[in-house]
Amino acid sequence: MPADQPRSPLNPTDFVLRKLALADLPQVIRQLNDPHIAGWLAAVPHPFQPEDATELLASVQPPDNHARVIASQADPDEVLGCLCLGTNTWFWLAPGAWGQGVMQAALEQAIPAFFARNPCPIYASARDDNAASRAVLQKLGFAQLPAPRRMFFHGAGRSFLCRDFVLSPEQWVLRSPPVVDAGGAELIPATRRSIPALAGLLPGHAPWPASDELVSFVDRFRYRGADSGLFLIRDDTRRVIGAALLAPPAEPEICLPSQADDEQYAEAAKEALLRLTQRP
Repeated sequence: MPADQPRSPLNPTDFVLRKLALADLPQVIRQLNDPHIAGWLAAVPHPFQPEDATELLASVQPPDNHARVIASQADPDEVLGCLCLGTNTWFWLAPGAWGQGVMQAALEQAIPAFFARNPCPIYASARDDNAASRAVLQKLGFAQLPAPRRMFFHGAGRSFLCRDFVLSPEQWVLRSPPVVDAGGAELIPATRRSIPALAGLLPGHAPWPASDELVSFVDRFRYRGADSGLFLIRDDTRRVIGAALLAPPAEPEICLPSQADDEQYAEAAKEALLRLTQRP
């Protein structure tokens, strides 16, 4: 879409996340030379040249890289912006997509995929006067670190006071606990609040703990976004009927005290746990 052509308002979900491609580079170059974008990104050279775009494309190719294009759902070749998660998180949106919830929705989709394979915290920085980016990070559960620092922004040609933010897997799971479908039942991460329910369900022999060991057991196996964790099993009435433990390299363990529940849900719960270890 030409830069001067008005677009219809976006719904926050009118996008797809995909890998950066060679064909995207002209749009990326145009966006990163837009003063409305360049002045807010510290590490981006200015002006942003074709060789800089080629270097960016090469840097995001490794399979474990967490950079994604935010593309229009109606036209997947249209680049709305980009994001990258990790120790140096960055993101931008084309001005036509600002103020519509797109970046928050995109990050809400990208963050669980990151934590599914990476137990490390996500770090981000934003200019102190960048109210929009700071609000997005805080709504997503990022904690603001207490001490500000100054960073140089090439697009603006000067340094600015900045704030650093961090989001751990534990913070994310507490804010957005996953609900895993298990064939009519569902798995939800167990927390200390789950201890009374677990005490009435678990048999007290390996691999399940005795009642006086439940606190340390829950803390040890609390789901943190990677491929292990302790889950409650709920039926379609949201009644807690059992527990499931994923602790590789051991096979998933399912505890369903009712024989009827075990026959109905055990295999589906085990398959659901195994899917957690196979996320891309």
